[in-house]
Amino acid sequence: MILADKIIQLRKKCGWSQEELAEQMNVSRQSISKWEGAQSIPDLDKIVRLAEIFGVSTDYLLKDDVAESEIMPDVYEPFAGKKVSPEEANRFMSDKKKSGLRVGIGTALCVFSPVTLIYLAGISEFYNISEALAAGIGLGALFLLITIAVVIFILDSNLMEDYKYLKQEEFELGFGVKGIVEERKKRNRTIHTLCNAGGVAIILLGVATLVVTACIFGETKEMYVIAAVCFMLSLIALATFFFVFAGSETGSYECLLQEGEYSRANIKRQKIKDKVGGIYWSLMTAIYLGASFLTGRWDFTWIIWPVAAVLFGVVMGICSLFDKD
Repeated sequence: MILADKIIQLRKKCGWSQEELAEQMNVSRQSISKWEGAQSIPDLDKIVRLAEIFGVSTDYLLKDDVAESEIMPDVYEPFAGKKVSPEEANRFMSDKKKSGLRVGIGTALCVFSPVTLIYLAGISEFYNISEALAAGIGLGALFLLITIAVVIFILDSNLMEDYKYLKQEEFELGFGVKGIVEERKKRNRTIHTLCNAGGVAIILLGVATLVVTACIFGETKEMYVIAAVCFMLSLIALATFFFVFAGSETGSYECLLQEGEYSRANIKRQKIKDKVGGIYWSLMTAIYLGASFLTGRWDFTWIIWPVAAVLFGVVMGICSLFDKD
């Protein structure tokens, strides 16, 4: 049996069309057609790839006198998991983009939530506003914004429920899906880069404004410094929205392509990290609220959040080290 006939036989055993085999081989369908029609012979690297895909030896493919009984024992077994169609992939990417908007808004609201409290608490002594009134209005605004954010997170979780299997189970992409995802990823790369760069620039602007204001008015007009702190937090909230939005859409591409943190090897690791992250941020929230209520320094305890964000990276790094061990 010649190579062309062997390719046809093995392809049909796997239940693949020429298009599906072409995607596995990263070649055109016309190339597969020429191989099966004995019009051309695959390069050596393609022969090796064919042997890997079909679970046979290169000797079986190249030598006409090698019997089929000499096929390697780890022959191909059809994938039993879910196969993602182009329609479902496009729907997931579109829904993930909308999810990025929702989660970005919710996260920004959480970051912005203490601004009213910080501002009123800071200026109360300058405008004869009682501390109780300032705290009441500020805390009311804080809990209102956090409540709205929590509702957004719950709503988003319910809307994205149908796609959980993409993060928790193994799957395969249908014919043409990989090309669709890679094209969309390439097309939106500039926008995502601008979002991330813009977010960093916005944060630096907020920090610079606070530093300059503190240097100029720190000792004479403290209320200006308080306003600068609120302005900086507002900018951080805006930057957070850009980060979450860009990261969510980029994550949808990596999830479908099973790259980076969404690779099959990282699925189990990510489950552990998600649990650690849930415990970590719950603990940080408890520390923030406890410290704020005990000290009454809501204008200062906000520093817990940027410190917590930095430490979170350290915690995830430690988790990765233990995982490697």
